Amino acid sequence: MISHIRGAAKEGTARDAFKLWEPGAMIAVKLIDNKVMFVELGKKSSADRVPERSADGSSQAVKSGWGEFVSFKGGTLTLESNAGIPLNWNNLQHAKTMVWNQEAGVYAPKSSSEALGQIKPRTWTSVRINKDEIVIHVGAKKGRVTGTLVSFKNDRLLILGQNLGESFTKKYGNNMQFNKFRGDVPFYESIDGSEYKLIGTANKLLGNVEEGTILTVHSEGDDNITRIDMGTPRKK
Repeated sequence: MISHIRGAAKEGTARDAFKLWEPGAMIAVKLIDNKVMFVELGKKSSADRVPERSADGSSQAVKSGWGEFVSFKGGTLTLESNAGIPLNWNNLQHAKTMVWNQEAGVYAPKSSSEALGQIKPRTWTSVRINKDEIVIHVGAKKGRVTGTLVSFKNDRLLILGQNLGESFTKKYGNNMQFNKFRGDVPFYESIDGSEYKLIGTANKLLGNVEEGTILTVHSEGDDNITRIDMGTPRKK
């Protein structure tokens, strides 16, 4: 009997999970004494990569993790992943910390205690551990890409990007597919060239958008989508 199933940052019974399984999905089965003890469906993407926790609830045993800043208290840094899972690291006083300077467009070094004590809530932050070295990046480059909607299936947006540059399109083409967005990513709409107005969240509304609609996806760091705009306001 299958004891349980784990997918991208989710756990539950195998019976419930198989109801959502689609043909062609990755599946791994672990056997012990010829008995199925563990099943994993799907392949984790970078957006779902979540540090495993040690016995004390920290995330020190893994190499990396990233998400929105929650707090830095008592020497413990807490982030929230895109999957809504809290990630914790302790004893970061000797970490190499780099803070993004938006005006200069570069990361600048700063003491970890000073940098972590000044982070604003929801700032995109990453922690990378390589042997004995810990590197923290606070903030990230802001970007955006505009394109036309191709599809929104299985909570993943696919657009045909515009003005991506010749070198990019030669290597990757114009198709751009995004990992699942957080549940709180805001969705704005411009009707007949009017100013953008907030109408809800991306995950709930993208399924009703017609193919070919112009969308602009705003980001701040890898897999960190901050908002999505539909339509194009008139230039003033």
